[in-house]
Amino acid sequence: MNIHRSTHKYKIHPESLFINQTNILSSETLHLIKSSNIELFIDVYEENPNDKTETIVFIHGNSYSKIIFQNQINAFSQRYRVVAIDLLGHGNSTKLNELNLSAETADILALDLYNPLAMVAVLVQFLESNQLKKTHLAGFGLGGHLAYGIAVENPELVSSISAIGSPPILFSHDGLKKGFDEWFVNNLIPEWINSPKIYNESEDALITNRIGFTPEDFNLHQLMTEADPLVRKHLFFKNKNYDDQAFLNSCLDGEHFVLNTDLPLHLVIGEKDVVVNQQYYHHFSNKLLNKKSRINIIENEPHMILSACPEKFTALYDNFLQDICQNA
Repeated sequence: MNIHRSTHKYKIHPESLFINQTNILSSETLHLIKSSNIELFIDVYEENPNDKTETIVFIHGNSYSKIIFQNQINAFSQRYRVVAIDLLGHGNSTKLNELNLSAETADILALDLYNPLAMVAVLVQFLESNQLKKTHLAGFGLGGHLAYGIAVENPELVSSISAIGSPPILFSHDGLKKGFDEWFVNNLIPEWINSPKIYNESEDALITNRIGFTPEDFNLHQLMTEADPLVRKHLFFKNKNYDDQAFLNSCLDGEHFVLNTDLPLHLVIGEKDVVVNQQYYHHFSNKLLNKKSRINIIENEPHMILSACPEKFTALYDNFLQDICQNA
């Protein structure tokens, strides 16, 4: 089978970023974008087999990029149309800290553009503009939470969701405490925001090993320097001030979505994941409405299962896709 590969930039139209038919960017942000002549792009990689009946869209996590899905892109591009995206502030997409902006202007823009609602809206705009409907969304970490949000906001765009290390929570500080490990919430997140801690070599190696990176992957220092640090600041900073009602009934209430959707869901974590709270997943056992939905806890594996055990995850995801696609 001949495979066409391409990488291109998708230009975002900020004035047309909507959640629930409401423009989510403030008038100040829109004015700053226009007055500063800022153009916003996300970097998109595609592999398009001749048979494009099914499309997988890979969405990476916070501080990563689309390259974390390289093993899965290679595995699935023979049978599916594969799309992988760098979120704003990541990879080869626009990063505000690399533009010629004052610190004050960059911070104002980041508050709106690096907000998870805006991230959902950007992905929805891209999918709609490229007529990518009924896609299979596969998200790692933050990418899984964004996948939940896309399905809530525009259900016609989604056929299934595979969420890897993405516990379905209400996006709030209390939600983080429910779905994620205490070490991640109380230690690692605070060290990522505002004034990121400079880890020495031994600390970096210890955390890198705990998360499950392989030597070929990013280490923690790379994660904290290659993505725009304003992403972490604005993604997590507000969670200290959110009350439990902040995103209730919004597209960022993953817990409500997962318990009420009839979409097939594939929730995957490693048994030795130190980032998520494994016990939280028992809350969803036997409660997923679609009979083809499943929760996979991969024995003896860490958070970064995409690289630590790519064959295991790929086999599980392949089985899930075949199960839902063959009877579609």
